[in-house]
Amino acid sequence: MEVRKVYKAGNSLVFSIPKKILDDLNLREGSNLTVYLDEENQCIVAKPLNIEDKGIDPSFAARVEKFIDRYEQALKELAK
Repeated sequence: MEVRKVYKAGNSLVFSIPKKILDDLNLREGSNLTVYLDEENQCIVAKPLNIEDKGIDPSFAARVEKFIDRYEQALKELAK
């Protein structure tokens, strides 16, 4: 287990992923992940997502991601 520090990048808080985990999961910059909170175990879970295998057009996924990044705060308010 490695200790990682959370830091600010733009409007987000982020942490780095150890190289061994990146290599083991074949992740690189631009890889897509699904991220959720496991409330029972009080941990963050991040799983690789191969959008091509899900039948999602990569350019559409990129546009959706950009939209969510831009309007993240408004979307959170609407979800309340």
